[in-house]
Amino acid sequence: MRWALVVAIIVLVQIGVDAYALWYWRRWVRRRGWSPWLYRVAWGIGIGMALLLPVFLASRHWGAPGLTGLTGALYAALTLWYVPKLLLFPVLLVGELAGLVRRSVGTSSPNPDPQRRRLLTVAGLGIAAVPFVAVSHGMVRTTYRPRLFTVELPIAGLPPGLEGLRLVQLSDLHAGSFRAEDFFWHVLERVQEVQPDLIVLTGDFVNFHPDELRVAEAPLRSLRAPLGVYGCLGNHDHYMTPAQHRALRNRLEHIGIDVLVNENRVLFRGGARLQLAGTDNTGAGQHFADLERALAGLSAAEPTVLLFHDPRFWEQEVEAKAPVLLGLCGHTHGGQLGVRLAGHEWGIAQLVYRYWAGLYRIGTQWLYVNRGLGFVGPAVRMGIPPEITLLEFRRA
Repeated sequence: MRWALVVAIIVLVQIGVDAYALWYWRRWVRRRGWSPWLYRVAWGIGIGMALLLPVFLASRHWGAPGLTGLTGALYAALTLWYVPKLLLFPVLLVGELAGLVRRSVGTSSPNPDPQRRRLLTVAGLGIAAVPFVAVSHGMVRTTYRPRLFTVELPIAGLPPGLEGLRLVQLSDLHAGSFRAEDFFWHVLERVQEVQPDLIVLTGDFVNFHPDELRVAEAPLRSLRAPLGVYGCLGNHDHYMTPAQHRALRNRLEHIGIDVLVNENRVLFRGGARLQLAGTDNTGAGQHFADLERALAGLSAAEPTVLLFHDPRFWEQEVEAKAPVLLGLCGHTHGGQLGVRLAGHEWGIAQLVYRYWAGLYRIGTQWLYVNRGLGFVGPAVRMGIPPEITLLEFRRA
């Protein structure tokens, strides 16, 4: 019932925004005396997309796990049709409100200059095209091109044996959003290039079913690091039946990922101890984490790295409360849409999360929020590339 309500809301919002944009386009065309086929064809496509959207969502819920060639193409088409209009909607709405204000105060010209009118037409078409170009570029150039983020972590009192330790973090694979293994093989190559001492994965391996893991299984099995490969679970790893959840955990263990479910391991490097703990997910309406059990038996005098999924868990349970040196999580995807400019980054995830992407220092503690590899919702990333994180431990 909850799923049906969510789908109904998504469909209504998307179709409502689409109808508004198509109405605006129809009015634009008619005012300029252009061929009515310019908006008739658009309305025809819009009606077709409106019929396909609930069908696609239903197939993702009840159909075979993962994407096929046909469902993958439909996923891309729906993204390219609807997402640009979501970006364009506030621009059109502001323009409409500005027009109402001008008309109410009588500032509109009854006979505008033809040259100025042509210029405004070209400018309007250019503005309308920007979201479509940006989304297309994001789908082709960003979504499937993982980027390596290298971060130095200066730690006071770091044991000499841990100096220079190289930890790779991957997160939010969402394997069910990919049609083939190619993307994950590319991720594997990038990870192998940096020769990490330790690899961790911080949840959301799949979307809704353990069989979605098949497109990432072989590359994940090939992950290797001297100190091992470890993981924790995310909210999507629970969006399934208890039997399916157990099957997912078994598959992850079978391919060599030591999944830490409210438990810990002690690792050794150069005679020094590194304590690694992992919780189950708490966040997004779930409450599976048991931090006390995850840290049981660990020494507060030794450095502890905690794997979890949702950064809100850090705020609620860990920050300034638990003896954790470094927290590693994901979940936010950096919002998937954002801007990087002059060394600064802004993303829509900032509207929801205090800790949304990158490295944060809170007193003597550190937190890193990975932007994720995969995606949910629109099949696109813009300005927020898929992330492979390399954390290098340094003595401060």
